[in-house]
Order: sequence, then structure tokens, then C-alpha cells
Amino acid sequence: MLQVSTYIRQKNLSAGIVGRISPKTWAAMEVFLGSIAIEDYDSMASALIEMGATNKDVDTKAFARDLEKVFSSIKASIVTHPYSLVSHM
Repeated sequence: MLQVSTYIRQKNLSAGIVGRISPKTWAAMEVFLGSIAIEDYDSMASALIEMGATNKDVDTKAFARDLEKVFSSIKASIVTHPYSLVSHM
């Protein structure tokens, strides 16, 4: 992942007609993706706030708890019904 993200940053990734991804947003995206992998909801919430996905004055801890509830619900659904996503495709 690090090699790919470094390559993309060096090549000045274009986001199409919407513009370019700023270094600040790209760094927050890397934190966000990493936080998903390790289920670090505090970092996930902070990264989403940094990317501008929320208001700046959001309660980070409450947001992290909400994200944990959402991801836990998704995980529980997958464990309970592992093929439910595939059957809808």
C-alpha cells in the first residue's frame, strides 16, 4: 500500500474533472483506510473529519462510537449471513 500511495503522490494523481487530491486529504485517506483494517474508530473518525466529510465541530469521540456501531453491524451481518451480499449481485 505504501509503495502504491507513494507512486500515486509522485505522479500527482488526477481525480478527473473534480480536481486533484490535496496532500492533506490524501494523508487523511491513508489514515482512514489503515484505520478500517485495524478497526481503529477514533482514527477513522478523525480522518473523515480531516477529509471534510463532516463539520469541523463534530464530537470526534461520539462520531467514533457511531462508526463502531455501523461497522459492527455490518460485520455481524456478514458473519450471520456470509453469502447475503453475493446473492444480491
